[in-house]
Amino acid sequence: MIVPHDYQRLLDELIGVTVPEAPTPNLEPQAEAPALQLAEDRRVPVCSSTLLALKSTSSYVRFAQALSPSVPTLAVDCSRFLGELLHVLNSRAYALVLRQGAVHTGALKTITARHLAVVAASLDVLETLARALRTSLGRALTGIDSRLVQEQYSQLIKHLEEHSQQLHDKFVELMVERALSIVPRLITGPLPGATAEETTSVVSPVAGLGLDELDKKLLVLHKTLHGTLSRQHEHSVLVRVLNAWRRVLREHLGSSPVVDEARKAALLREARVLDEHCRRVLGLQSAEAEAVALVPIISSLPVLPAGGLSTPSAVTDDPLHAAQRFFNSALNWPGKS
Repeated sequence: MIVPHDYQRLLDELIGVTVPEAPTPNLEPQAEAPALQLAEDRRVPVCSSTLLALKSTSSYVRFAQALSPSVPTLAVDCSRFLGELLHVLNSRAYALVLRQGAVHTGALKTITARHLAVVAASLDVLETLARALRTSLGRALTGIDSRLVQEQYSQLIKHLEEHSQQLHDKFVELMVERALSIVPRLITGPLPGATAEETTSVVSPVAGLGLDELDKKLLVLHKTLHGTLSRQHEHSVLVRVLNAWRRVLREHLGSSPVVDEARKAALLREARVLDEHCRRVLGLQSAEAEAVALVPIISSLPVLPAGGLSTPSAVTDDPLHAAQRFFNSALNWPGKS
């Protein structure tokens, strides 16, 4: 959404631990920007509730610091109420996205990576605010009041960090679903360039076997995350996705011969393109790119003897059981096999 410039000014003042001297500005969309600038190299998309939180936070901080010298008890109450407000926003974001609340209420048909990215950015804004408030309000208050308020905001920051990590896990889970959906095509789909008469598959001829589709999904995810997440978190999510895809391919293709020479060659071509994008577009270093490369997985596949038949487990395996198994392994969660 478009962000009025005055909201950026409020964020800068709050992060800078300063209090606006002037009356609350007119927050109608006059000067606008496409996103909030959270850091020098990071502009994040936000939702309307995040902008409302910024406006409310600025008012409460100004009120609390003005009351602190003369009416400290009201300043403490104001600080605590603000912490509770930010906690409610965090909880609602968690319920709507991570617990599928937006889907259950009919507001969304499904939760996409774009939705996750906007919520992750909004939680980062709330966490940045909470850290600044812990410092500024802690200084404005004294004694036990200062300590209790700082403890409240420290707990809020902990919850925000936990929910952000769960959002990162959800990115990986979505991309594992994409990988699972193309596994049957890797094994039984028509070869690139094949005609309907040249294949017994009911699938129409496609440009690739499926790894090319994963390549496109990865580039879209990179574009979605770039600037929305911090560089460290963006890098971590992308590497985890690539490692999860390696597990999917290794587990489903396995050590049993399921492809012939022509199919293996086509898979290798697509894997090389994807690996090259990992190095060039995602900016992975050589050692790191080699650790998540898909080419070694495809290269190690045994080849079916000429005229051999195979019933690959990827096609016959129960999809629900397979999905749960891969979500557990890709996210390093303990779970049942």
